Amino acid sequence: MGFFGKNNELSEQLAASVEKSKANDQLIEAFSQSMAMIEFTPTGHIVEANENFTNTVGYSLSEIQGKHHKMFCKKQLAESQEYADFWRDLAAGIPKNGEFLRVTKSGDEIWLAASYCPVKNENGVVERIVKIASEVTETATTMYELRSQSNAVSRSMAVIELGLDGSIICSNDNFQATMGYSPAEMATMHHREFCKPAYAQSDEYKDLWRRLNNGEFISGKFERVNKQGETVWLEATYNPIFDADGKLCKVIKFAANITQTITESTQASRVAQDSLMKIDQMTEHGTEVVGEAIQAMSQVSSDLSGAASNIDSLSKQSEQISNIVNTITAIADQTNLLALNAAIEAARAGDQGRGFAVVADEVRQLAGRTSKSTAEIDDVVKENNSLAEQAVKSMEQILSRSKDSTELVEKTGKVIDEISSDTKAMVEDIKRQLKA
Repeated sequence: MGFFGKNNELSEQLAASVEKSKANDQLIEAFSQSMAMIEFTPTGHIVEANENFTNTVGYSLSEIQGKHHKMFCKKQLAESQEYADFWRDLAAGIPKNGEFLRVTKSGDEIWLAASYCPVKNENGVVERIVKIASEVTETATTMYELRSQSNAVSRSMAVIELGLDGSIICSNDNFQATMGYSPAEMATMHHREFCKPAYAQSDEYKDLWRRLNNGEFISGKFERVNKQGETVWLEATYNPIFDADGKLCKVIKFAANITQTITESTQASRVAQDSLMKIDQMTEHGTEVVGEAIQAMSQVSSDLSGAASNIDSLSKQSEQISNIVNTITAIADQTNLLALNAAIEAARAGDQGRGFAVVADEVRQLAGRTSKSTAEIDDVVKENNSLAEQAVKSMEQILSRSKDSTELVEKTGKVIDEISSDTKAMVEDIKRQLKA
């Protein structure tokens, strides 16, 4: 091959290089029009930046040229070893990709999805760093908030991801601690292994997974079994998850261990049941006592009524005695009068009537004593009548109060019966809850 042949070959290579360079320039121009681009020295000092970048950070080109990249970073990051290692790696030709938190001229925080690309010369030495970026602040903020929320939930709750067939995809530390299994053990397990055998084989369990595979959200309190075979109560939600195409892909379960609460509630219910049963027994005994009290008070009322009747009869007999006394008094008065007349006649008769006068005087004295005695009897009878009337009134008052007391006791009995009925209903309700 002659000189001109070699020259033509070089010309072709040069033309190819020019075309390639032009294509690269066009590619860079296309990036520059749609992306934020900035160029740094290997030490991180700013050489050049396009308009998209300056608009993104709020600076003009003249404000940032010659300054260090750290002007876009928070002070804590800029002074960290992590940041120093970041630029050391870039200077060594190691590219960096990801989402980066940066600060604008106004102090606002922004997120950039960026690639830091080390550019080497023909000797393989890094001579510049080109950064291509796009702002993703809204998306990144949302994602980080969601991630923070997810981390918060994961710290406080037991979380497990399940396949649509019930196989275990992954779980967090809380779930593993709750159920007592290691991640390696759970990797080959099925959800049914957390259930009692009878439930795992039941139609109810099959219906659970049928509903989940239909995309149905399920929440409630669930009885499960840990590795040691102990009962664990979980308050949980089963959440069907759909992919970007809207296809159901898995189920995430969020759960809280409420075993202690359920146990304490059950114990409290049993204590309440025992207490209510004792109350029921006491109310039954109270009902019996009230019944006996009513019977006793009825007997007292009956006895008082009989006594009042007897006193009333006694009062009537006293009246009869009073009448008899009045008759005797009248007879005594008449006798006294006759004795007086006899004495007068005896005086007229002289010595012949002296013996008759003595008899008349004796009769008159007897009549006097009779009058005095009948007067005393009359006073006693009157006092007896007064006492009898008072006794009758007192007994009538006692009978009235006894009747009122009986009515109150009967009302008390009804209240105790109602309490007993309500207590029995509460006992039955607690029994149903304990069985549930």
